[in-house]
Amino acid sequence: MKKLVKLSFLASLVMGTASVQAAETFVTIGTGGQTGVYYVVGQSICQLVNRDSAKTGLKCNAPSTGASVANLNAIAAKEMDMGIAQSDWQYHAYNGSSSFEGKKKR
Repeated sequence: MKKLVKLSFLASLVMGTASVQAAETFVTIGTGGQTGVYYVVGQSICQLVNRDSAKTGLKCNAPSTGASVANLNAIAAKEMDMGIAQSDWQYHAYNGSSSFEGKKKR
């Protein structure tokens, strides 16, 4: 249930910004492996966003990625706009711990 609430919030955030877009804008959402839940969620969000892209000018892409850590690294490198990640890896990325040692971003 918590995942559904978080994903609904993410979808509303993406959809809420769509109405203020003037020019065509592309959003990339990092997901996970093609057989996993992250991929399905990312594809579903993009399907909703792209449904109204003619009106909003916002287009969405959700490629298959290496999941949480890969998504967080891609966001930090500005290769991706947003990504789906487990909360423990979000914590490590934010605090510069575990495999994010020395990469603290606040």
